[in-house]
Amino acid sequence: MTPIFLPNAIYKNFQGVLIKSIHISLKSVSHFVINGETMKIVLDLHWLKPGWTGGIETLAYGFLNVLARHETHHRFVILAPLEAMVHRRLPFHPGFEWVPVDAPGLTLRRLRGQPRFSDIRADVGLAFCGYIQPELMHLPFVVIVPDLQHDALPHFFPLTERIERQYLFTKAIRNAVHCITLSQYTRQFLLERYQLMPDRVSVVYPGVSAQFLTQSLTPSSVQAILDHYGLLRGDYFYYPAHTWPHKNHRILLQALARIRQDRQLVPLLVCSGQPKNAHDTFLHTIRSLALNDRVRWLGYLPDEVVPALYAGALALVFPSKYEGFGFPILEAMAMGCPVLCSRVTSLPEIAGDAARFLDPDDAEAWAEALVELMDHPEQREVMIRKGRDRVQEFSWEQFMTDVLAILERIGHREPCSGAGRIEQQGKGSFTWDERWRWVWRGYLRIRAWGQKIYQGLKKRWDALRVVQAQTRRLMEHQEPWWDGWVGPVMVLSHKLEHPADHLIIRGEHDPPHPGESLSLAVYLDGERVAIHQVDKAGVFDLTIPLSRVLEPGVHIVTIKAHPWWIAHRRWRNRDFRPLAWRLKKMEFVMQDKNPKITALLT
Repeated sequence: MTPIFLPNAIYKNFQGVLIKSIHISLKSVSHFVINGETMKIVLDLHWLKPGWTGGIETLAYGFLNVLARHETHHRFVILAPLEAMVHRRLPFHPGFEWVPVDAPGLTLRRLRGQPRFSDIRADVGLAFCGYIQPELMHLPFVVIVPDLQHDALPHFFPLTERIERQYLFTKAIRNAVHCITLSQYTRQFLLERYQLMPDRVSVVYPGVSAQFLTQSLTPSSVQAILDHYGLLRGDYFYYPAHTWPHKNHRILLQALARIRQDRQLVPLLVCSGQPKNAHDTFLHTIRSLALNDRVRWLGYLPDEVVPALYAGALALVFPSKYEGFGFPILEAMAMGCPVLCSRVTSLPEIAGDAARFLDPDDAEAWAEALVELMDHPEQREVMIRKGRDRVQEFSWEQFMTDVLAILERIGHREPCSGAGRIEQQGKGSFTWDERWRWVWRGYLRIRAWGQKIYQGLKKRWDALRVVQAQTRRLMEHQEPWWDGWVGPVMVLSHKLEHPADHLIIRGEHDPPHPGESLSLAVYLDGERVAIHQVDKAGVFDLTIPLSRVLEPGVHIVTIKAHPWWIAHRRWRNRDFRPLAWRLKKMEFVMQDKNPKITALLT
């Protein structure tokens, strides 16, 4: 049995040897077993493309680095692309086993429609980007939800990405054993949006990368990097951010244009990052405001360059409209760089009293803040001192401790999925009694037959219904979409604060064919309470009396609708959602005028 390769095979003999080294055997991954208190933890980093994922990439690398610096008795199977393994020197640890998700064998299995990782057995999985691969959902898993921007600001996302994010995040959050957020703001938003129990969501603050905390960055090395990019110390404001729409580069350009109207000296704005959806708009705004000589776009920068740019800047400007954490805030503070940032989402929570907060839509306020910081150096010194004190409150060691504590609590809740807790006699070997081997092999063969039969029936069903693969997958999403549309089945958990005896639903019936009626079956906590038929198109109101007075608590409302249709066939776009009707409002109320009940409630 071929063992899984270790990262030093990549570091030492990459040229010509890497492809030969990547003979991954999923059996060897799944056959590693647990003994005593040791756990096997799967880290899902399949999305990790270096330089493209922003703060989530910082989060993943920070966690791996701090793990590698500390002794741990746990074993980690890390699923990541080859590019992430060879692009930068990932930490080596004897407890790490790297599985390239795009290795030739696994890629061939994916092209054949076969699962790549469903055979992996582990005590618990950890996902960093808000969702986990569907093939790993057979494991008990913890999901880190860095932000929920697609729910808060859906208009910043293209249609297909909006659908994909809401589907993946909702499925992962609903199926996760526990959720971790990086700020109290995201935790509260998550609790309200998904009506989760408070004990299912924890806040764990990450830290600052070691490169921003070491004292190895000398003034001469800073000056050398600044000279390389043609910059002068204290002569520019710095904004490291990919050009996503929510990063709000536009407001900084408008602020520079206002400064030019009032004074001759216009500060230089230096931006770095990857070009994203709003990059063309960013360049167009620079040209339209005639700021070509006052804005520098450096593109994506190596990790060793960014600390020097912080150290040489007048201040970090961060006008983002949405952040789940905001790593540049702490990075700048660690490098002695003052911070000007937006007064929105999690930024006031992370920056504390060490930053100056501004309205992300007020260009005049940003212009005044930039000028004031240039004209009053004493303010910079006060902000630098507060920033250095603030950054000491965040630690990667504490982040690792808290995350591992959650994983240990989840992983020890039940035995290792599938494989069980059995002794390891040798690398990749079982101690199963021989008389059970034929049982296991028979089970695998029966499961393979069942999968073939299921795939055949599914293809036949698709041919009859002409349901595309995208639609079939999205039918698993049983909650309202961002625009209120609902599919064939809607399941909502409603947290009731007061007793109620009526359920009020307001919706909109917009059939693809004129005169088509809509049938709704309403269930409350698994019991059917009403069946309604909506004959006319437009907004409708349903008032459903309940058979009993509902007590405060969490109640499950399920609504099954018929008929449903596929948006792609109606609107001829890239929207493959199955849709039936649109939800406007749903609430529980107390309408019974019985004086005894009223007196009781009072």
